[in-house]
Amino acid sequence: MTPGNSTPESWKLHVDGSSNVTSGGAGVILESQNGVIIEQSVQYEFLVSNNQAEYEALLAGLALARKVAAKVLEVNIDSQVVSSQINGDYQTRDPLLQQYLTKVNKLKEGFEHVTIQHVPRERNARADLLSKLASTKPGHGNKSLIQEVVKSPSVSTTTNAHLTFSNQGSWTYPILQYLLNGTLPPDPKEGKRIKRKAANYTVVAGQLYKRGFSQPDEQVLLDGLDFLLIERITSL
Repeated sequence: MTPGNSTPESWKLHVDGSSNVTSGGAGVILESQNGVIIEQSVQYEFLVSNNQAEYEALLAGLALARKVAAKVLEVNIDSQVVSSQINGDYQTRDPLLQQYLTKVNKLKEGFEHVTIQHVPRERNARADLLSKLASTKPGHGNKSLIQEVVKSPSVSTTTNAHLTFSNQGSWTYPILQYLLNGTLPPDPKEGKRIKRKAANYTVVAGQLYKRGFSQPDEQVLLDGLDFLLIERITSL
């Protein structure tokens, strides 16, 4: 707070999350009106989807802002999906992302005022870079870089995907049976066919993905390949 001024100092927060074949990362930049800049590079030692990585980055940024006692916060994030879910423009149907949204809203209560806005990736370039680097050297000037390794997600992911009666008639059912349980149809020919098809699919955080190309927020990078979101699976 500035002396003689009862208005709390405003801080700007830039966050970005990224995902890759084995883990994910977050880039966080927190800047005060006085030019103090704190940068944080976080490496996640667990597999995340793009949306999950963005939420993890946002939670890391909000936690950092709490540590410096920020009260007024302007958050910039280049994920339109996440920013729209938080602002109520998009519905959040995925159970895992619902947990993240609840946690974000809870953390927001610790501030006097928080705005969250979507910005183009080019305006979030430094946070994007930090999220992709396993290690980053601090720059010159009034900056501080924090590097961190996180071994588990910020929310519970023990709600594993499972098969329900409602999706037994779906073409994805035998693929899911094989991916989740290793179960194949009794017919050897059909079993081979399902194994071949399943090679192009994967399940991450209760979501079925197929190798292909889509909007970035519906992709997860696995084994160096883009996977397109096919189906959100009911969670326990």
